[in-house]
Amino acid sequence: MKVSIIGTGNVATQLALGLEYHGFSIDEIYGRHNHTLRALVQKLYVADAKADLDFSESPASIIFICVADDAIASVASQIILPKDTLLVHTSGSVPIGVLSSHHKQVGVFYPLQSISKTKVLDWAGVPLILNASSDSALKVLYSIARKLSDKVYEYDDNQRKALHLAAVFGSNFTNHLLKIVKDISDAENLDFQMFRGLVLNTVQKAFDIGPEQGQTGPAIRNDQKTMQKHFDMLQGSQDLDKIYELLSRHIQQTYKA
Repeated sequence: MKVSIIGTGNVATQLALGLEYHGFSIDEIYGRHNHTLRALVQKLYVADAKADLDFSESPASIIFICVADDAIASVASQIILPKDTLLVHTSGSVPIGVLSSHHKQVGVFYPLQSISKTKVLDWAGVPLILNASSDSALKVLYSIARKLSDKVYEYDDNQRKALHLAAVFGSNFTNHLLKIVKDISDAENLDFQMFRGLVLNTVQKAFDIGPEQGQTGPAIRNDQKTMQKHFDMLQGSQDLDKIYELLSRHIQQTYKA
């Protein structure tokens, strides 16, 4: 099966490499920025760089839109496709209707994973969330997804948006909290790597016994003295005192500490 990809960012890069590794032929790559476009094309075997969104002569049977969420509608309205080509986006929050308002055969192929260009993605463990405008389109997406991963799910727009929201808390916000951990460590010349075991154990425990059973710390114990000491240490530190207070209060409200 021949595939073309719109975009040259994190998802576009890892999807192109993953599909090619699993036997799919990447025919064309479209990107707005020539240097990133060329860089991605050079990583692939036979892909050609494409300078416009006229795919009317493309041999690809499926085209993935891997661009920022707010650019998907623009791409969908501009792209020119052969009659039966399947057009798919990879967003967690954009409804399928953004595509179906312009094209007949459309779908969603959302990887529930934090993806970076610089870290090779092992697709085997990535949940892939699918949706499509027809049974035939869904069948094509399943055939592709099952080549990459054994964790394939079909969810509608509302379910996918909820997944995306939860993922922001679970991944993006968690990563930023770890940045705060690193900042506090660096400020006192502590070794950030000391927290690896603590953090990994916390995550593992949350999935083993549930986050409700795994919650510890001064907030759930209602240890006001310790919390006040922490709060005092964070005064004037880029709103960290407010973040600490908000999270502590939410823990207490959740568990009625």
